[in-house]
Amino acid sequence: MELVKTVDVGEGLVDDFAGLDFPLFGETLFYRVVALRRFLNEDGEVEYAPSQPSKARQVRLIDDQVPAAPRLAFANDPPIPGPPARLPNLHLRWNRTAWNPRYHVYKMNGSGRWTKIHTLTTNDATVELDLAVTDLGSNVLDKHNANGQLIYHRFKVVTENSSGILSQEESALTI
Repeated sequence: MELVKTVDVGEGLVDDFAGLDFPLFGETLFYRVVALRRFLNEDGEVEYAPSQPSKARQVRLIDDQVPAAPRLAFANDPPIPGPPARLPNLHLRWNRTAWNPRYHVYKMNGSGRWTKIHTLTTNDATVELDLAVTDLGSNVLDKHNANGQLIYHRFKVVTENSSGILSQEESALTI
């Protein structure tokens, strides 16, 4: 165990998680309390004697904040000329918006309804998703249909935090 904080008698014993990017929501934290008795040694210098550690106490932090939906970006290899023109090796990218989140990835179908194509759990600061591992089964998107008309592909990601709360805003990406 590492020292979290030192407080004087009479002060509240509160861990504010200073120095962490995110508090460790959903993870179990263990605490022990050690008291220090101040005394003067035989040379008149101040010394401290530690008590026996308390029994371990466990705490699980609940994340009660609504997570933000990530802002999506994409990357792909140079387009393949058509007909139909294609975008090969397409990957979606976004930054983490919660601690230990689950991401639900959706693509809008031809009738304008969102269809879930993948669920991903990762705590990486930057997430990159190859479309080939989703229900689409391919990371190549057509940019034109058989009649030569432009096709727009829309994606969105819903974030679920460690307490099961879903993001409420939408941040769709049109490719």
